[in-house]
Amino acid sequence: MAVCRGRFDGVGLQRKTAALRLLPCERTKKKAAALIGLAAGSGIARALAAVLSSTGAPAAKLGVIDLPAAALTIAAGVTVTVASAAVPAFKSARTAAIAALRDTAAAASHRIGRFRLACGTAFILGGAAAWAMSFEAGLPLLALAGVAGFFGVVMVLPAVVPLFARALDRLPLGRSPVRLAVRHVGRNRRRAASAAAAIVLCTALVSAILIGAHSARTSVEREAVEEYPADYSVAGAEITPELVADLRDVDTLTVVHPRRTGTAEGLNVASTAPAIAERAGIDLAFGEGATVAVAEPAAEREGWATGDLIEINGVEATVTGVYPVGDDPAPLAAFDVLTDEATAAALLPRTPPTSVEILERAPSASAITAVTAAYPAMAVDDLVSYRESRTAGIDLVLRSMLALLFLSAVISVIGLSNMLSLSMYERVKEHGTLRALGTTRGGLRAMVTAESVFVSLLGAAIGIGLGLAGAYGAIRVIAADQPVSLEIPHAYMAVLVGATLAAAVAASLLPAASAARSSVIANLQAE
Repeated sequence: MAVCRGRFDGVGLQRKTAALRLLPCERTKKKAAALIGLAAGSGIARALAAVLSSTGAPAAKLGVIDLPAAALTIAAGVTVTVASAAVPAFKSARTAAIAALRDTAAAASHRIGRFRLACGTAFILGGAAAWAMSFEAGLPLLALAGVAGFFGVVMVLPAVVPLFARALDRLPLGRSPVRLAVRHVGRNRRRAASAAAAIVLCTALVSAILIGAHSARTSVEREAVEEYPADYSVAGAEITPELVADLRDVDTLTVVHPRRTGTAEGLNVASTAPAIAERAGIDLAFGEGATVAVAEPAAEREGWATGDLIEINGVEATVTGVYPVGDDPAPLAAFDVLTDEATAAALLPRTPPTSVEILERAPSASAITAVTAAYPAMAVDDLVSYRESRTAGIDLVLRSMLALLFLSAVISVIGLSNMLSLSMYERVKEHGTLRALGTTRGGLRAMVTAESVFVSLLGAAIGIGLGLAGAYGAIRVIAADQPVSLEIPHAYMAVLVGATLAAAVAASLLPAASAARSSVIANLQAE
C-alpha cells in the first residue's frame, strides 16, 4: 500500500488532480495488475514446490489456482490500490484549483501533522508495552505488538527522515552530488518515508524469521550434540583391541575412545574423552594416574571436592574436577563419575567396552565402514547424519527465507524506483540547473543512486531492529516450554543488508539514466 500511495502522492500530481478534480482509480488497470500478481504468485508457488521436492520433502500441489483464490487476489489488488489512492485524492480534492498551481502547495505537502505524530508515538509505545507483556501472555499478543509497532513506525517515518538526513549531512561525504542526495532525502520526506516503509516491512519480516529459524536450529543442534556428542559410534557383540587399533590408524579420526559404563559402589561410572565431554558441555581434564571427575550431586552426597584422593572399588583416584548437572542433564552428565579409558578399566575390571566413540577431522563415514567391514558383528551409527536430520526442516525454512529475501528485494526495487521516478519528474528544472552549473551526467546518476541507497539504509536499519525485537520476543515466549536462546545469524543478516543495498542500486538505474539523458535546455524550459 505504501508503494501504491507513493504513486499518487506528490506535488506535481496534486496540482493536476486538484485542478482537474479527478481521481485516477483506473480499476481496469488494477484488475490487470492483480491478475499479473496472481500469475506471479502461482509461478513462485510452483518454484517452491520444486525446491521442496528436490530436498526429499513430500511433493505438494502448490501453484494450482482455484476460483476463490483468484477472486480474492483481484479483490485485494483493487482494494489496496483504491485505499492507497484515497488519502492523496482527498488532499487533492480539498486543495483549491488556483492554490494547487502555486508553490505554496509544495510547502504544505511537506508538513507533518501533530495528530499523526501523536498517533504514531502512541502506536509505538502501545506496541512496546504489548511486546513486553507478550513474554507472559504468548504469541498472539506479540503479533499484535508487531502490527502496532509497524503502523507506529510508518506514521512517524516522515518526521524521522529529516533527522536521518541531517545526521548523514554531518558525515564527510565528499562529493557534492552525494551531499545533494542527502538533502533531497530530507526535503522529500513523505515520498522517502513511503519507500522506506516498504523496505521496513520486508526486512522486518525476513530478519525476524531468519533470526528465529537460526536460533531454533542452533538450539536443536546443541541439544543433539549434548545427547550424542560423538560423530560416530561403533557397537556390537565385542569391542576388541584390534578394532580400536584399526580405527586409530585412520588419519581423519581425531578421537577413538572405547567406552565403558557400569556401577561401582553405587556410583554410575562412565569413561569418555575430554574432547567428547566438551561437546556435551562438560569441561574435563584428566591427569596422570587414576583421575576422575565427579558430578555435583555425587560430590555433595559423598563430601568430595577437587583435589581429594578418593577410593572406589579399591582404586585410589584423584578428583580433578566437579561438573554441574542441570535440571535436564544430557546423557553424559547424568553419570556420577566420568573418567578416562585406563581408570575406567581399573574401576570396572569385569565390564568390557560397550561401544567406540569417534570424533572426526574430515568426513570419515566411508573409512569407518571400510574398517568395520572386517568385523561383521559391528554396527556403525552415523551421529553426524542424525544431527543433520534433526535440523533438516529448519534448514529448509532458512532456504525458503532466502527465496523470500529475493522477493523482498523485488518489492524494494519497485518502491524505490517509483519514488525516484516521481522525484525525477518533479525536479526536471532542478536537474537542468545542475547540469548548467557544471554537474556531469555521471554526477547526476551518482546523486540519484545515493538517494536510493540512503532511503534503503534507513528502511533496513529500522526493519532489522523491528525484526530483532520480534524474534527476541518469540524466543522468550517459546523458551518457557522449549530450550531455545537468541542466536543472530550474522552471515544471513549481512546478506539481507547487501541484498537491500543492491536492490537500491538496481532501483536507481532507470531513473538515473533518464535524468542523465535529458536535455539541459528542455529541462530549464520545463514547467
